[in-house]
Formats: sequence, C-alpha cells, structure tokens
Amino acid sequence: MGLIPAQFLKGAFFSFVAALLTGICGYLTRRFMANGCTTDEYAFFYSVFSLLSLCIVFIRLGMSDVVLFELPRLLASGKYDQTGMVYSFIRRFQLISSAVAYFLLIIAIPFFQHYYFDFPVNASNLAIYFLAIWGLVLETTVYFALNSLKKFKVLNVIRSLKSVLLLCSVLAGIYLHSFKIIIVSFVLICSLCTLLGDRIASRSLPLLHPLSWSGVPPRILRSGLVFMMLSSGYFLMSDAGTVALCFFSSAEEVVLFNIALPIAMMVNAFDVVLQIFTPMFSEYFIHDEKKKLNQFFLLLSGATILCMISVLPILYCWGEWLIKILFSERFVAAKFCTLFLVEASILAIPVKAFFHFFNAVGMKTVSAKVLIPVFGGALIFFPLLAYYRGANGAGAATLVVVLIWLISYIFAYVRMRGNK
Repeated sequence: MGLIPAQFLKGAFFSFVAALLTGICGYLTRRFMANGCTTDEYAFFYSVFSLLSLCIVFIRLGMSDVVLFELPRLLASGKYDQTGMVYSFIRRFQLISSAVAYFLLIIAIPFFQHYYFDFPVNASNLAIYFLAIWGLVLETTVYFALNSLKKFKVLNVIRSLKSVLLLCSVLAGIYLHSFKIIIVSFVLICSLCTLLGDRIASRSLPLLHPLSWSGVPPRILRSGLVFMMLSSGYFLMSDAGTVALCFFSSAEEVVLFNIALPIAMMVNAFDVVLQIFTPMFSEYFIHDEKKKLNQFFLLLSGATILCMISVLPILYCWGEWLIKILFSERFVAAKFCTLFLVEASILAIPVKAFFHFFNAVGMKTVSAKVLIPVFGGALIFFPLLAYYRGANGAGAATLVVVLIWLISYIFAYVRMRGNK
C-alpha cells in the first residue's frame, strides 16, 4: 500500500474539484453582492453571518467534531450501534439548542442594532436571517457524518449544489432589486441542503430510540466541550476579523475585509481535502505507521512554505490589479488585507492537518492546550489592530494568530514524537 490509499486519493480528488467550484461560486457571490448591493447591505449580510458563526461555536458544543473524529474510529471497530447512538443523540440535541438560540437572538435584536451595527438595520431582516442558524448548526454534523461514512461523492455534490444555488439566489435578488430575497434564499438553501444530507446519512446509520442512549450523552458532552474550544479556532481564522471590525471600526472597513476574505476563502475551501484524510490518520496511528505520518507532515509543510513564498510578491506587486479585476477599483484599499488573509489561509493548511491528526488519534487535550496561546494572542491583536488599522489590521491579526497556532502545534508534535 502506498503512502495514501486509493480510496482516499479518489475522495481527495472529488473534494478538490468541489472545493474549486465552491471557492469560485463563493467569490462570485461576494463579487456580485459587493457591486450590486449597497455598502450597508453587504456589511449587514456578512456581519450577521460572522455573528452566527460565533454563536454556532457555542450552540454546537463541539458535538459536530465528535462526529468527525469519533465515527471513523467506531466504524473501523465495527461498533455500528454506537455509531448510530452518537449521531442520533447529536442531531436531536442540536435541533433543540438551535431553537433555543434562535429565540435568544430575537430577544437580543435591540442590543445588536445599538452596539453591533454602526448603520440602521431592519429588525425583520435580522429575524429572517437568524432562521438560518439551525441549518448551519446541523450542516457540519451532517457533512462530517457523510465524510466518516466515506460518502465523499455525495458530500461534495451537496456542497457544490449549495454554493451554486446561493450564487443563483444572489443574482436573482440583485436583478429584482430585493435584498430580502437574498436573505430568504440563503435560509432556505442552507436548510434544504442540510435536510438532504441528513436524510442520506440517516439511512446509512442505525438511528436508535432515545431509550437506547444509555451512557452516550455524558460521554458525548465531555468530548464535545473539548471540541467546542477547538472549533473556535476556525472562527478566529475566518470570522473574528469581521466581528472585531463591527465592534471597533466601521461598515466600510467590514466591507473591505469581506472583499479580501473571499480571495482567501479560495484557499480555505480546500480544507475539505484535509477532512478526507481523517480516517487515514486514525488507521496509520493505530497500526503504528509513524514514518508515513512524518513523511506526510514534512511534505505538507514544504509545500506550504513554497506556496507562501510564491504568493507574497504576486499579491504585493499586483494585489490592486487583482482586486480591480475580481471586484472593482473602489475596493483597492483591501490590497494588504488580502495579502495578509491569503498568507494566513495558506499557513492554516498545516495547522488544520495537525488539528485533524491529534483529534483523530484521540489526543484532543493536546489540541486544547495548543489553543491557550492562540486565544491569548487573539484577545490582544484583533481588537488592537482592528481599532487602529481597520481591515488591514484585522487581516494582520489573523496572520499572527495562525502563526502562533502553527508554532504551538509543531512544538506539540515534536514533543509527542520524543515521548514515543
């Protein structure tokens, strides 16, 4: 058997194609919204999305990651009943917690209007947008279940379908001059794609009656609390900048940050390829194939350094031209923010690989300890740089936080090898 089994290579290929399509659609969605909506509408859409992303970290309680990292181990061990118990409990729990969270968000609308947004916000638009929370919460659980079941083609078809439908809904909303159509369509598309994935995953797992869950909830909750801390790291890489700018800067800076972000998201989209290797990490670790793991991480680290060095002069010299081509001339001030976010996204690839590895082999506490200096850096750099340097500062803060995260992971991995 080679370094990477054929099944995972095929899954990685389909994930690569889907990630490419998703990245392109994500960019086009933001491009059309940036040029077809007002500054306040564009800032509103992505400010609320980032706010929901922050809320979802706590609503999920890390349980979606339990599906990603526990199901492959249970399936590989032939414990199909336990697999069904885990997924069944988590999906029910998240449905209930999403409903509770929605009503709390509705109650908090006056607070958001006064302290979060620096421009007038329609309360009905907020209430409609908040409905997306249940689909977004359960979406990751569903996707991770399909990934664990090695249904890579189905998973990537659903992801691609969602991105294409979102792009079409944005075009329809702009054509009809209706921002509300964009919001309503976003809620419906998120919900329908989640339901489709859940239907397929449910038919492949033995979903048991709640009376059969003896001992399952406490174990899932314990693991979930650790994963909740871990998953918050993803928020720091993508949405923390927007939230910091909403509180400490202006709508214009939020727009610039979210002009740079979709360019970086074309790199972030390839995270789905790393998820494919999660079962492989478990198998290599169980069979004590440490040499292959070392080769994998060395290859990935070398490729990351090469990409960062190659991209830096390109964005520095032609960043403004790139933004003019991708969006329009009025957003060229996002040049350095784009540079910082793209470099951070590339640097995040080995970070995510280490994240998946330590969690897949049952070393969740290592990933949790690694985040201590990361959170410390985030609490300092995001508010400080967003306040004084706006979007560019938020982008620089993202890069610094990801660098701290990678250094901490490398130290933890080297230490683990030394102990073994």
